[in-house]
Amino acid sequence: MWLNKCASIAYDKPKVRETIIQYNHLLDQITTSNMEDKNLLVEEIASNNDYLKNAILLCSLQNDIIKKAIMGPIRQALENIQKIAQDKINPLTVEFKLDDAFGEKGGKIDIGFSYIITDGNYTVNLRYTFDHWGLNDLYYGISEINTSREIQLRQPIFNNQTDTWHWGWEWMPDKYRYWNGKNLYDIIEELTSDTFESSEFYKTIINSIERASSLFKM
Repeated sequence: MWLNKCASIAYDKPKVRETIIQYNHLLDQITTSNMEDKNLLVEEIASNNDYLKNAILLCSLQNDIIKKAIMGPIRQALENIQKIAQDKINPLTVEFKLDDAFGEKGGKIDIGFSYIITDGNYTVNLRYTFDHWGLNDLYYGISEINTSREIQLRQPIFNNQTDTWHWGWEWMPDKYRYWNGKNLYDIIEELTSDTFESSEFYKTIINSIERASSLFKM
């Protein structure tokens, strides 16, 4: 379960780690049918003061936990995609880059990442970014920043072309556009499963890298 992974990577925040472990123990005691019913899950938590306090504490630590999830299993999945994509677009090279730090505004966090593709002379920056604070509405396209000027003369390859996205941009599939709440839980479950390479998440990013690399052939 992804909560176990969150607990293991929260080694530098003892209180967060202990709370996750206790909350995970609670979830283990709740049946699958209860977890599918939000009202039953809430009532189960509310029935015990310790469970209730831990749930409230977890809510207050939401951003810290989400950061650990992104820096842990999600980052690992994105790095694995880079390694697989490298074989597909050889002799071009592709490098994965996650933003150095999270942005934070009004209690909401933000971060983005890129796949930098190069042929040794020119560079394309395939950028993934959220449209709204709180990790909402993830989309991707070729960013002008860190993309070679020579590439800028070539044709768009993604939909939704605008003045700031000359090569176009596209939304991530709906179930991957929001990295919070139950959506984030489902994303991590998918990315840490044995069927990762058949997932829509994997296929969408691999496809975007291959399309971005086609700029070198135009």
